[in-house]
Amino acid sequence: MTSALPPYLAPAADALNKGDALAVVARGLGGTVHLAADVIRRALETREDAQPIIVLNAQQREGALREELWRCGVDVDKVMARHRAAETSRTERRALYATGGVVLCGARAACVDLLDGTLDASNIKGILVLDAERCAESSPEAFVVRLFRDRSTQGWVRAISEAPERLGGGFARLAKVVKTLSVSSVALWPRFENGIADCLEKSPPSITEVSTNLDEGASLLQRRVVAAIAACARELKGRCAGLRGADVSMLDEALTKGAQKADAFFGELDQALNRVKRGAAWRAFPQAGRQLCAELRALGDLLDAVASDDGVACLERTRACVRAARDRPKPSTWSQSTSADALLDAAKRRVVVKEKPLALKASAAPKLGLLAEALKGGGSSCVMVVTDAARAAHVAQHLGDGDEAFSNRRLLDFLRRDNAPWRRDAQKRRTVLRKALLDEEDRRRKRKKRGAPSPQNWACIRIVTHAQLLEARDVLGDARPDRIVLVDVCFEAVRRIEAHATLYKVDVYALKLEGAADEARLSSLIAKERDAFVRLIDERRLLAATSDMERRQSTRPKKARAIICDAREFRSSLPLALYGRGLTVVPSTLVVGDYVLAPDVVVERKSVSDLHGSLQGGRLAGQADAMARFYRTPLLLIETTSSLKGTASYVADTQEQPDKKWAPKDDLPSTRAVEARLAMLAMAQPRLRFCWAADDASSANLFAAIGRNKPEPSLDKARAAGAAPDDGVDRNEAAVALVRRLPGVGDHNLRALLNGVASLAALADASLEDLAPLLGRRDAGRLFSFLRRPLAAAEPSPAARRRG
Repeated sequence: MTSALPPYLAPAADALNKGDALAVVARGLGGTVHLAADVIRRALETREDAQPIIVLNAQQREGALREELWRCGVDVDKVMARHRAAETSRTERRALYATGGVVLCGARAACVDLLDGTLDASNIKGILVLDAERCAESSPEAFVVRLFRDRSTQGWVRAISEAPERLGGGFARLAKVVKTLSVSSVALWPRFENGIADCLEKSPPSITEVSTNLDEGASLLQRRVVAAIAACARELKGRCAGLRGADVSMLDEALTKGAQKADAFFGELDQALNRVKRGAAWRAFPQAGRQLCAELRALGDLLDAVASDDGVACLERTRACVRAARDRPKPSTWSQSTSADALLDAAKRRVVVKEKPLALKASAAPKLGLLAEALKGGGSSCVMVVTDAARAAHVAQHLGDGDEAFSNRRLLDFLRRDNAPWRRDAQKRRTVLRKALLDEEDRRRKRKKRGAPSPQNWACIRIVTHAQLLEARDVLGDARPDRIVLVDVCFEAVRRIEAHATLYKVDVYALKLEGAADEARLSSLIAKERDAFVRLIDERRLLAATSDMERRQSTRPKKARAIICDAREFRSSLPLALYGRGLTVVPSTLVVGDYVLAPDVVVERKSVSDLHGSLQGGRLAGQADAMARFYRTPLLLIETTSSLKGTASYVADTQEQPDKKWAPKDDLPSTRAVEARLAMLAMAQPRLRFCWAADDASSANLFAAIGRNKPEPSLDKARAAGAAPDDGVDRNEAAVALVRRLPGVGDHNLRALLNGVASLAALADASLEDLAPLLGRRDAGRLFSFLRRPLAAAEPSPAARRRG
């Protein structure tokens, strides 16, 4: 095996492979794929038989990782495997782990396999975690690492991240991730690190800027969008006046400064919005505040689109943004002000030259006019880098049709979709341009020859998106372009081109608009990453050093109480909280309930939003009935939060009866209300108990208290509860249906009875001692007495008495 690692990542790979470590690499350098492949290659060189290497969060990078390992000389088809728990049986997964090699799997599937013994923790060679910034204290990745550390003293844990902003945000975020992953060292590799900078700047690519100024219409629209952002920001500041919290304070400070220039939205305001939406303060946000946050985000996207979209696209986007703000039940103030009217007028001016007589123009995207200059000279291969797939289709159409024809075509399609605003008379179906622009454009399109050659004598022009350039395989290495045209610039793409230039010579042409907001976005993102690395460097100095014995020492009690958990519950963080509480979590596929705490205690867990949906859909009534049939003590756990203010899941009667909240001439609320449905459920199931918990820790403490001094649940009985008697045996369906209707026979004991008796005749001849082990003493007595009751009753039935 040979190393295919780029030279600028060699020091980072050496630091990562020294024990348990976390590597944080700058974006755009391909660090995740390159470093992961190097870790796997080195581990396979010292491979021991039947010791698997578990790779978490590699689903999106599987293709790139396979290609990188193939370049290193690894037989990928032999040593690498991937499984999905929903598509692979437990026996197949056990055999897959037993063969060793590299196993790509999800964190939740690894949790279940470690808990039920399918994956032996003591046999794991190591765990490689990609996207380590996702490893919070309650994440599935943290659960996997904790199970591995508690059950094995050998093996390594290594993690890679390319998101320094998420690791550097919040209080001691890096220290929490280091503690969660149980790693001993942290390696930081920013772009300005001396080794990386020297290697990338040794042979830099030749960059040529092709620039122009924004036209008058686009510049006016950009100023109007900035004014609308300022108005929306002021209104949002008023809505946040009564809220508290660090994230809200940061947002309030950003709103105080306002959006007075084009780069304001891409700086502190954008960062503050992201932090508030990810934090706990978002639950306390009023509905009007959430609405304004969404409108502020839409205005930010519109500001970014001014430089990239043509006049028609900007007009459609502007109209959609303002219409969405005005069509809400309670429209925001800024959407009814002059700022919104001025915004619509500026977008309209890029299409409408004058009203009387009506004259329209097709304004092309500002940057697309620079493509002809960027493609001058020709060559064998050219790669054009754009934002997304829609932008790629836009550029491809522009290259095929030409500037004027493409702009007219966009205007033609727009007028055909929505020509109502341009009608001279409401009674006329045809517009003023129907005889002029539209018919002429139709004729030009019909006369145009198909299969036109590529512009400027290029043999091949390939258009790639930022996602394809950064996440997919080595696009630039496969294409070997002579020229790269950066239509939409992002700093990750620039760094990927820098890395490509260390191996191949290439000319780079960057399209630039003077005074556009995309420059502000680029500089803001670079500054944000630089500041994040500076914070991480300072925080790394404060990390407490821990020995391998301290990190690998298990704090689990030797004997812990078992709780049976439904495997689908691992989508939440409650199983990790139960494990941290000292309980043994036994995963299984349950038909009835989510958690079985004792032989007679079952719990169905619901969040607030899920509770409302289950009540309205009737699903909870069936679940409560099933729990009451199979268990003596059914519990409904409702997980709330410290503040439910602002939640959008509450559904009241006012949605269906706006004028009447109460049912007419009735003291009870309508059955459509959540409170009424909950009360009806309590009356229908008297044995159902309701429990509330504020968070996962409270739920874990509640489960431990309920199960104290009670016997542990039986896994076989928990699986059999509610399950159909489908055990692979061909049965007499008519006889089974008859047996199911007999007294004392239910879903909880039907399978045992069918396995214990051979026929209906054997069931009729069975004694009470034979039926008791199968049905239980009480149910066996009911069935035994029913089978021996005479057909001619001693006393007439009520129906016979009525007939008589």
